[in-house]
Amino acid sequence: MNLTKADVARLGRRAQQPVKEPGEILAVFVAGPVTNPLNGSLSRAHWTKKSRWAKDWRERTQMVLLEAIQALPFGLLPCDKAAPKCIEFTVHLVRRMDDDNLAASVKPCRDALRDMRVIHDDDPESGHLFRYRQTNESGKRGVEIRVSPR
Repeated sequence: MNLTKADVARLGRRAQQPVKEPGEILAVFVAGPVTNPLNGSLSRAHWTKKSRWAKDWRERTQMVLLEAIQALPFGLLPCDKAAPKCIEFTVHLVRRMDDDNLAASVKPCRDALRDMRVIHDDDPESGHLFRYRQTNESGKRGVEIRVSPR
């Protein structure tokens, strides 16, 4: 993994982690600047730069999910990965994005959910419901992920 000491310190902050609502399986916050891979410098970048960007977000999300899962009783999720879930991504941004750009910007986070076996697949036919929201809170940049049974 290519995490700096500052990244590791930022990941471990319990104060940044959202409080789980009743009935939720997981609630995590992945800190970092959210960029749009379909516009701006990433849209014209070489594929290796896009790959590094996606890998960075995926690994950061995996680390935060690992920390949250280890905090659960017995370090296990309370339901099967194939059970239908509702996954809500709340993106904290400086400037608002279109809906299609919003989904593309959190794609590495969605893939990390699959990597960490929170969900079995992110295919539309998997039974999982993915919701995307965005907010412009000052001083907070990153992606909040909430997982609940469907």
